[in-house]
Amino acid sequence: MTTDRARLGAVALLGISAVVGATAALSTLGFVSEYGTRSGSWTRGAVDGLEFAVVPLLLTGALAAAAFGLARRSALLRVLAVAAALLTVGGVLVAGARGAVARYDQLPRLPSCDGAQTAGSPAEPVVHAVQAAFAGIAHPWRFSGAESTGMHGCGTTLLNVSFDDAAAHYRAELPAVGWVVTHDDSWLTAHRDGLMFVLAESRCGNVAITIKPAEALMSPEVC
Repeated sequence: MTTDRARLGAVALLGISAVVGATAALSTLGFVSEYGTRSGSWTRGAVDGLEFAVVPLLLTGALAAAAFGLARRSALLRVLAVAAALLTVGGVLVAGARGAVARYDQLPRLPSCDGAQTAGSPAEPVVHAVQAAFAGIAHPWRFSGAESTGMHGCGTTLLNVSFDDAAAHYRAELPAVGWVVTHDDSWLTAHRDGLMFVLAESRCGNVAITIKPAEALMSPEVC
């Protein structure tokens, strides 16, 4: 009788452990997809997942250990207890990695300069021209999704890239699509059709990219 009760207790604990583990994996996927790394790195996403799910991981491990202890006379249940703990850790790692990819895929490939807030305003033709200019340039990195838009043009932030790497790319890309590079030092500028392209390190420590009317004196600062 005692053995049967212990076996039933182990089965119950394993069931609870499985539910907690599945919930942890699904929650991790949702969290990392929404708030995790924007680098797209599987490794960083997996680490983010472990950090987020540390409490359910500990709970699952405790439940699996308790089930293992109760299942003294059942090798199968002991194997299942170990498997439950390992599968939970693996599920959280995979969920974090997949979440990081999903998070990266949601990032914009182009800044959204042509917003509804400028419709009908004097800035509308400016932002139309700037949006078209951004679309005519190949950008190998994603944008932050934060833009400053108006008569001064549109400024945004490039993600996961150093200034030197970004400058090397645009130094070759801009002339290929009709821009004339006019400054190439601690920042990079180019002109085309009355617009100026500016690439620089912002005060926020990011790589900022701006396209604006050539006569505009101020460039937007985006963090």
